[in-house]
Amino acid sequence: MLFKKHAKSSSMNVLFDLASILVSFLILGPLATFPNTTLYSDKGGFLETMIEEQISKALPDYSVEIEQVEISSFLSLSPVETKIHNIQISGPKGQFTSPETIISFDFRSAFSKGMPYSVKLNDVQILLDSTVLNPHYVDAELSDQTEIFSQFLSDFLKEKNVIDVPKHLEISVDEIRVLDGNNAKNSKILVKDASLKASRSGFHNLQAMVTAQTQSSGKLDASIEANLKTLDWQITTNIQTVNIGQFRDYLPVSAQDVLAEGIFSGEVNAQFNAAQLSAVDGHFDSQKLELHTSPQEHIDVSQFSGWFAYDASEKNATFSNLVMSLTPNIKIKAAIQVENAGDPEALIKASAEIRDTPIEGILPYLNGTPFRQINQLISQYTSGGIVDFATLSLSAGSLSADSISADSISAGKDATEDSFEWHELQLDGQISELGMTATNKQYKTLKANTKNDFSARLGNGGRLNKLILKSTITDGIIRLNGSDNLVENISGKLDFSFDGDKVQNASIRLTQADVGEVLFTAEFPSTDVAMEQLGEKTRQQFRQRFPNRNKSILTALSFETERLDAGLLFEVWPEQIGTETRQWLSRRGRGGEIIDAKVKAFIELPVLEQQALLTAVPDSLQIVGLSGSWGWENVNFTWKDGSPTIGSVALQSRIFNNRLSVEILNGNLPFLRLKNGQVELYPVLGYGNKTLKRNLEIDATIIGDIPAFNKLLDDPTINRLPDEIKNLSNPTGMIISKIATKSEFQNKKLKLNSVSAEASLSDASFGNLPLNETMSEGNIELSFQEDGKILINGSGKISGVASTFTAQSSEDKTVKLVVKTSPSEYLSNRIGDFTKVDISGNSAMKLHLEYDTYSKSGIVDIAADLQEAAIDLPLLNWAKFPGEVGEVEASVEFSDNTVKNVTITKALFGTSHAEAVLEMSPNFAISRATLKNVKFPGYDIDELIVTIDDENALDVVAEGGLIDTTFLLRTTGLSEKRKIAFELSSARLQLATHITLQGALVGEIDKSGSGTALLNGSLFVEQSPLIEEATIEASFDTLHETLSGTGLIGGAEATLSYSSTAADTSQLVIRSQNAGRTLLGLNVLDTIRGGELLLINTYKNKEFDNFNTKIRVTDFSVIEAPKSLRALSVLSVTGLYSLIEGDGTRFAVGIADIETNGQRRILNDVRASGEAIKFQLAGEYDRQTDEIQVRGILAPLSLISDIIGSIPLVSNIITGQDKTGFLATQFEMSGQLSDPVTTINPATVLAPGVIRNILSPGWLTKESGIRLEPVQQN
Repeated sequence: MLFKKHAKSSSMNVLFDLASILVSFLILGPLATFPNTTLYSDKGGFLETMIEEQISKALPDYSVEIEQVEISSFLSLSPVETKIHNIQISGPKGQFTSPETIISFDFRSAFSKGMPYSVKLNDVQILLDSTVLNPHYVDAELSDQTEIFSQFLSDFLKEKNVIDVPKHLEISVDEIRVLDGNNAKNSKILVKDASLKASRSGFHNLQAMVTAQTQSSGKLDASIEANLKTLDWQITTNIQTVNIGQFRDYLPVSAQDVLAEGIFSGEVNAQFNAAQLSAVDGHFDSQKLELHTSPQEHIDVSQFSGWFAYDASEKNATFSNLVMSLTPNIKIKAAIQVENAGDPEALIKASAEIRDTPIEGILPYLNGTPFRQINQLISQYTSGGIVDFATLSLSAGSLSADSISADSISAGKDATEDSFEWHELQLDGQISELGMTATNKQYKTLKANTKNDFSARLGNGGRLNKLILKSTITDGIIRLNGSDNLVENISGKLDFSFDGDKVQNASIRLTQADVGEVLFTAEFPSTDVAMEQLGEKTRQQFRQRFPNRNKSILTALSFETERLDAGLLFEVWPEQIGTETRQWLSRRGRGGEIIDAKVKAFIELPVLEQQALLTAVPDSLQIVGLSGSWGWENVNFTWKDGSPTIGSVALQSRIFNNRLSVEILNGNLPFLRLKNGQVELYPVLGYGNKTLKRNLEIDATIIGDIPAFNKLLDDPTINRLPDEIKNLSNPTGMIISKIATKSEFQNKKLKLNSVSAEASLSDASFGNLPLNETMSEGNIELSFQEDGKILINGSGKISGVASTFTAQSSEDKTVKLVVKTSPSEYLSNRIGDFTKVDISGNSAMKLHLEYDTYSKSGIVDIAADLQEAAIDLPLLNWAKFPGEVGEVEASVEFSDNTVKNVTITKALFGTSHAEAVLEMSPNFAISRATLKNVKFPGYDIDELIVTIDDENALDVVAEGGLIDTTFLLRTTGLSEKRKIAFELSSARLQLATHITLQGALVGEIDKSGSGTALLNGSLFVEQSPLIEEATIEASFDTLHETLSGTGLIGGAEATLSYSSTAADTSQLVIRSQNAGRTLLGLNVLDTIRGGELLLINTYKNKEFDNFNTKIRVTDFSVIEAPKSLRALSVLSVTGLYSLIEGDGTRFAVGIADIETNGQRRILNDVRASGEAIKFQLAGEYDRQTDEIQVRGILAPLSLISDIIGSIPLVSNIITGQDKTGFLATQFEMSGQLSDPVTTINPATVLAPGVIRNILSPGWLTKESGIRLEPVQQN
């Protein structure tokens, strides 16, 4: 504290009390007797000791020494005087020495033990510790100091009555020293030759005069008038040439931070009412001031003068007529008014003016807030300049001194930064002859001369509320680093106005005769307004990136020009704005001119505090959005390093919604022309995301020569065509292609993600198609989609064959191809090469391919039109002739480019058809064939499985309704020199032309064509069952065939054997013990019962339609007369009919000799004889017309005739020459077999043999040439 509260029992009170007691008891008595006499004088006596002890009790931390005490009496108004010689009080706070202290008492004070009449201290010396002067001042406000001083006066005066205050007080001080540390030698003189004279008039009025000198010859005079009752004070202080630096360490901290050195003169009048400060006024004139603006910086003020006044009741302070001379050329006039001074809510209003001052003279003084950054900016970017005039007015609020700490001071923090906060600051003026200059890594020189009119208003916290700036620019120069290009003679105007939160106008127009004119404008729109101009997409991206955007503002920078050299634009383009965009455009585009450009860049600037508002431009600026359009003509463009250059490009660009759209109007490549191109880049801005992936989409239409276009696709980063297309050889023709690419641009690297294209090829030709085919006269539409799918549609000649085709390749590398050809002999040859089938003539085909390029596997569906083709299949004994229906639908499955299976879903040739699955071996040969629903002449197969092993042997398994097995015996075709094992099951196995088997046939054939077989089932000849439930073994070679086995014929067991010879003749032999059932089963006779059968068929050709049949039956019965006999009604007369109608007639033997030639059967000799009857037939039967012509003889009483026939001569007379019998009937049948006409020779019915021979000679033999003779028993 500046003033410390006093203790009630101070050392001075103790001294006064002791003196009063001594006077009362020791002195007043003798005084009457001895006036002007020394009553007491001693050194180290009891009185000194008592005074020292009493003072030590009052000041326990201090030591007291008194050299001598004298008490004298006088005959005067102060009859008693006490002198204390060399009193010294020492303690932790310092040392007080008074060589002589005189205390005088009048009669009243002596008897009342009150204050002395007068007190005088001569030649006092005070040595103080430095903390005594300012122990707590760091934490005290000015109002607190005033209160403490007032409280001191109040407490001091209220403890005593007015009469207890000495009437006279006089103190002379030789010097007051301040101890620096514990060493007295380090002390320094603070005040010297000081004096205090005070006197009281009446009971209440006090007058005092204080004089003092400083070590530096400064003077201080103070007069004090006080009413000790009302505690009203009037203090007038006059200060002359006091060195402030001498007292700096004992001033308040806030004053110490500002005042360092200086000479101060002035007058201060202070008024206290009731011990409270009520008013202060005065004037000052200071010289050679050193004002610190920070711990490291200060201002030298040559002179500072002015008037001041303070009204405590209103708490208002004014400083008027302030004049500060910084240098001979810098004079500032100012005025300050403080409202609520000393309070945290204090309001400061100030004004200042400066005129005709060079800027370089002002800069050293612009180091405090908010001018430090202005100083730095001006120093860095300007030169010269004169402030024609500048006026400043401000209002600010003071801050509590609590916020000022020793730590902040030691840390180098500007105390003034925390001493107040700005409410409003108005700055107006004009600066002329100001040179602007700048340089950085991009610009070697940026220079211009300017004249500037400005008006600025700063609000609360130093916030810029209003700024108007108008500049005229002349003699501008731009020179780039690393370039000799120099742009000179630039002129222009800058207009800028800002009001509140919105820029009213911000523009700069630069003009240069050789380059043209460029207009830059700036706005500060709200975020919502900016986003409306930038688009919804930008709004979403911006809000995602900055969800709590409250520490930044948006600046919209606009650029306009009608025509500007593009190279120059990219050179002068500030690197901080759109760095990556600038680099990419300048690297990819060369030359040309920018035309009709209107571009707006929205830049995010941080909301800076006042001291950081005018810092230098950062290395990079955050662009929030871009919008606008521009043209670019005659530019040479490359989309990546090493790519072909597109020359003479003309384009129009637009940027909106964080998306750059470039329309390429035209451009040229060797033998190609570019038009209607479109480039899309988004997002253009990444909002600080250095790893942002940008999308680049390019669409373009290219017209020109196919070889040139193919060369364009040499770049593997853009050629995403499959290898099958890339590898096409010797392309020619014309192309119109629209290409679209989608890429990612990240970390300055371009990654192509997808390519899509639409292309039209005309008169195209190329080679290296699959299967080494070629294309010519092609008119093709090609679509390459971005998901990797390829669509091809077109027509042309594939290896000379007119064809149409479509193809599709999906993203998963699956290829689908459909080809439809016109009829061509070339195609028939290719089919024959592939299938190993003899095919000729014209064939047409529709092919559908699905192919996986990864696994090199797939399926080919083939639909072949073979109507105009001829096909020969000796294997199946089948051929197709041109003009007959021929349709094949097949599916070929392959893997690793090797055919695995061939599935024939449809094979239709006339009424013939089949389905098949062919499994292929690695050498492209059939390893297994599965055929179903085979309908061919000679074949009705449900399923046929043919397996071919590594040794080329066949294993044939078949089941169906009709199977022709003759191919197994062929020595050519499929059976040639192969081992064949077969297992056939069918309702009709065709063994030969007229021989079939119903059942199973199992066997094998060796490579020579010989083999064996086992037949189980029923054997048919010409669709009639020959033998059933048979087991027949067969053997054969290339010349012979043999069969032997047993089975059932007509339900009777029979044996069968068959053999053939090389002369195409063969013989069938059937034996049975039940001739009746066997013949019934053979569909020969149904009237025979029992008997033993021997049947021999001798075939004369391999068609089995010309053969001889011999039948012999013994010991059998006939139970029903044949139709020929029953037709003979005359038999009823003789009773013969009844002989064969009952239990039948037994025959000993019967034979037949029949010739078959096609449909005609000749009965050479058919006869039978028994005990009751015998007969003989001859004739023929035509199966085709069902006509019969038979003659015969029937002889009853066969046994009698035989007996008679054994008698010579009589037998000839009775039985006749033909020995037919005693009674014999000749008959004839003709017509349809179902209803024959029967005739008889009536004369032969009862005629004996001789007469019958006469009546009907040659009856039976005239057709057949045979005679009816008795059948010989074997």
